[in-house]
Amino acid sequence: MMIRKFLRRWSRKLHRFLGLVLGIPFALICISGALLAFEPQLLRLVHPEHYRVDVAVRHERLPVDEVYARVSSQLPDTVQLGTLRIGQPDETWQIEIASLRNAELFVNPYTGKITGMQDHDRGFFYEVRRLHRWFFDTYDRKSDALCWGKLAVGVVSLLSLPLLLFGLYLWFPPLWRSWKLRVQICFRHGLRRALYDVHVVGGFYTVLLLLVLVLTGLTWSFPWYRQAFYATFGVVYGAPEPSGPQPVTDHRVWQRALEQVEARHPDYRWIEVSPTEIRFSTTRYGNARRADVYHYEAPSGRLTRFIPYRQTSAQQRVRGWIVTLHEGLWLGWFSQLLTCLGALVGACLPFTAYYLYCKRRYRHR
Repeated sequence: MMIRKFLRRWSRKLHRFLGLVLGIPFALICISGALLAFEPQLLRLVHPEHYRVDVAVRHERLPVDEVYARVSSQLPDTVQLGTLRIGQPDETWQIEIASLRNAELFVNPYTGKITGMQDHDRGFFYEVRRLHRWFFDTYDRKSDALCWGKLAVGVVSLLSLPLLLFGLYLWFPPLWRSWKLRVQICFRHGLRRALYDVHVVGGFYTVLLLLVLVLTGLTWSFPWYRQAFYATFGVVYGAPEPSGPQPVTDHRVWQRALEQVEARHPDYRWIEVSPTEIRFSTTRYGNARRADVYHYEAPSGRLTRFIPYRQTSAQQRVRGWIVTLHEGLWLGWFSQLLTCLGALVGACLPFTAYYLYCKRRYRHR
């Protein structure tokens, strides 16, 4: 009994201390993460013309080589085009801009007209992502310079692990008859009691989700943690991937290979054609980056090797699950909603904690 009281007393002290220190930065990470959870849907809502094809112009889809030729004629000569991503018949094609790090063009596959451009290193969601990952600092991937914002986010995320675990330990009531009070919010006994219940009950219902988000998010913060995380699943991070076939830049070959994949898998959700391989997916749930792979050869475009998802490299599968779990994509919009709500509740926890701490300090004076 004495040991239990000792553990609860010190767990409460450490939980309170970490909560007061980490509260504001933890809330900022959660709020920005909640916004990013629905980034794809919000972008489609704001710019529907980028993603949808007008029914009136839908007739016969142009070949890949002709689409690339028409797109190139609309761009300066310095712009280099890369990977092609194909969705459903009523969706535009997305063509990577190889000369930019993280940008893509939206193209009508029936006319070859560019309907828009998305540079993921600019705009509103880029600034939200800068807040979420680097606290508005600038991170240069090509430089070894220390990014203080990235380090700060990593430290806050790392220290939030004991914060959440201490909170979960304190949630368990010392008496069995008190369980009912720990799973429901009471609004009949004033603001202080309501906010206390929001903090305790809301924290309990979201702690598992928040732990998943923190554990996966830390893989972007610290190399040593990323190595350990992958090693947990028996994967050596950074191990060289098996080399693929020679790159094929003739888009007429792409077209021949694409036709074969579409004929074999008419139920595809998306297809991605690159100079070395064709990736496609037929699933809606689970690993959002789950994809089967075909290799093809030039000049015939004949498919030479099929690699099902279960035979792809373990490093790719683990990386895909990290992204899927962190972005809440494992059950489509439903898991995105859970992730968004969980992050919003997580953002509320520090403010309820500050309020309760101030009321307690004021009461004891």
